[in-house]
Amino acid sequence: FVMRSKPFVYTEESRSQPSADGIRREDKIFKKIDIEGKRIQKSPTVFHTSYGREEFGIEFALDSKMVSRMNKEKTAPFQPLTGPVELRLSCKPGLHAPTQIDIELQQTEDRMRHMSPLERLVYAEENERRNEQRLEVNIHAKHPQHPRTMKIELNAYDQKIEQEDMNDDSEESRIPRRFRHGSSKEAEPGVSMATNNKLKQWANQILRKTIVINMERSPVPNKETQDFRGCVTVKFEYPSAPEWRLLQDRRVKASIDALWGRDCSGNDKMIKMAAKWQKSDEQRRQESMEELQEQQHSDDVNSQEEESERPEKTNIYSACLRDRREGLTETRVCKKALDQRSLLRQLDIDIEYRNLPTWLKEMSSSLKKYAYYTFFDRLTVEDVDVHNEANRIRMRCTINKDQKEMNVSMETPEENTNISRISIEKPKIHLDFSKLLKMRLPMKMDWSVRFPVCFPSTRKTMSQQYLDFFTNDKYTPYCKIQANDRIRTFDGVEFKYKVGPCDHILAKDASPDQRFMVLVNKPNKENSEKTIKVFIDGKKIELSKNQDQQWSDEQEQENKVHVAIDGRQVELPHLTVHKTYQDDDNQDSPLLFTLQNIGNKVKVECDRLGLTVETDGQGAEVKISNSYRGKMAGLCGNFDGEHHSEYEGPNREVYQSPFDFGLSYRIPSRECHEQGKSLSVMRNVRKTVLNEFNKKETCFSKMPVAQCPEGFRATRWETRDMEFHCLPSELDITRKYIELHKTKPLDMMAKKRTDRVEQVEAELECEQE
Repeated sequence: FVMRSKPFVYTEESRSQPSADGIRREDKIFKKIDIEGKRIQKSPTVFHTSYGREEFGIEFALDSKMVSRMNKEKTAPFQPLTGPVELRLSCKPGLHAPTQIDIELQQTEDRMRHMSPLERLVYAEENERRNEQRLEVNIHAKHPQHPRTMKIELNAYDQKIEQEDMNDDSEESRIPRRFRHGSSKEAEPGVSMATNNKLKQWANQILRKTIVINMERSPVPNKETQDFRGCVTVKFEYPSAPEWRLLQDRRVKASIDALWGRDCSGNDKMIKMAAKWQKSDEQRRQESMEELQEQQHSDDVNSQEEESERPEKTNIYSACLRDRREGLTETRVCKKALDQRSLLRQLDIDIEYRNLPTWLKEMSSSLKKYAYYTFFDRLTVEDVDVHNEANRIRMRCTINKDQKEMNVSMETPEENTNISRISIEKPKIHLDFSKLLKMRLPMKMDWSVRFPVCFPSTRKTMSQQYLDFFTNDKYTPYCKIQANDRIRTFDGVEFKYKVGPCDHILAKDASPDQRFMVLVNKPNKENSEKTIKVFIDGKKIELSKNQDQQWSDEQEQENKVHVAIDGRQVELPHLTVHKTYQDDDNQDSPLLFTLQNIGNKVKVECDRLGLTVETDGQGAEVKISNSYRGKMAGLCGNFDGEHHSEYEGPNREVYQSPFDFGLSYRIPSRECHEQGKSLSVMRNVRKTVLNEFNKKETCFSKMPVAQCPEGFRATRWETRDMEFHCLPSELDITRKYIELHKTKPLDMMAKKRTDRVEQVEAELECEQE
């Protein structure tokens, strides 16, 4: 494997120009300079390293070449890499190469064969609770004089733990408390005191994922006398559920413990690294100022005179609070505010080491020199009278609000280093396909992929952040209906439609399999409460608020979402996952879906179908996998990536009005009718006209239009231009269409020719005559 690259550096220029207010402002411009060098040299710098020749009998070698820094560009700064670099990775037989290699894999199921029935039951329950996975690899390399053995054990499991309180001696404790947590006196809008108490418990729930790797191999012949052992433990700690609160201060942690040598006691070679992502000091101050401004605004708003005289100053936090007070929890402003407050913009790294091998020290030194040379113009180093802790390195990386620049500070035993304003906005990976394929292509095929530096968020994982970045926030398709009846489709189109007491198809698998369907209705027009019904594999999950009682801050049970499966009420304790199997009496049967109560929301999740439905009783959000592209139907759209066909009805007819589009997905039932009133029905308009030969023709509108049922008259209507298809009235097919159009829309008319265009009245509301 061969890889070639060309080094470059960034230079910075300052340009000043007058602004509209007459003040001259300086702009920083970054320029990229490629560092050129001669490709052919008499004495190129060559580096060679190899591993495994004696240990494994298979040698892995890395060879690199680069031109000397005497060939650098005149305008380029001093750099260790000043020209094209070549890296070559090769693999070949080593010393005492094995004649045969046997590899044996052993999983968890293999271990259970030797257990008693009771031990199997306890072992299986523990594995399910911890989601534990085990794998053991045994390698036997056969050789007449020098056989080798290696054993690798892999173990991964999850744990739910309580977040630890900050230690008094930690650096965080020196930050004023008003900068560590939101200082606003107002709780999360629309949340009762009981829910707030549960949210505190929920916020302390941390999911710890642990990966343990243990390796043991036989000694290298004629070089070692004892077995070699290596142990690596990797831990990740992050919130067990995505964060949705504005007042939050969460953390994400990771640690790596690597011990190797004669044993894994830590007395030989050791590296321990602990990383923690949290909010930066600047971020905390900014949030505190926003909360203080909102608190002052709430105190002043009681006086009309003060309100009229005071100029209105708002921020994204205050704008989101106003939306939440109106019951709008999923607006763009709130989404942006949550994204800002969920981003962890500071990374602290603590590395402790002991008895490092020479090759690792050399590699660390080379990386440090390369970083110093690359960012020499932004570098400050203190190496006089520095007495930092021995065998320990501390680093802090902080990004700015726009996520375009990063500051790095580092403490080593010998020096303190600071690198400021590192550009992280548009780093790229450059691929040249002609070199990768080792052939000349008829056209230039270079591809530069943006690969930004992302810090974690309490709302999304880092992998989700990268995927959303590359797909322009379309990696996880979602549709939502808000408390104010605004609907956002899977393709990002927003419109307003009042669902009313009738069931409407919100999202449905329109493929021949028809694996799931989500319905929504609004039982009471006076409030924003909605009922969500999810159908999965013959099971009906109904999620609704308590309609018989009023909400109360003191009685939390009246303010929660009630869950029923096939008409049977299900209690969901906070943060407890309720699993539903295909056979209720057999937990070994396939898992259909899970239910979980998170905060004031209930989540229905079906991993097998790639479906997630969340609701708080007022709005709902449906998430699906990308495999459903072009296979969806309902108010959430067809998910085809196009906006012009977003209002596509159940029979692939495309409506021009959101009202007609919504009516096409309404399911008529007794609950739809009020006394003395009726809802419109979608029907093709029928007209009888005389053609140019003075013959009677019956014309049908090509698209259905909202019409009042028989015995009702319209009280509200709209005028629309509609296309008509006409047929001779005396034909049998015409008489058949006349009878058919009284009961349902004529789907076949959408593909017929257009004979005339006329204005018709869409009857939106009806009352009894």
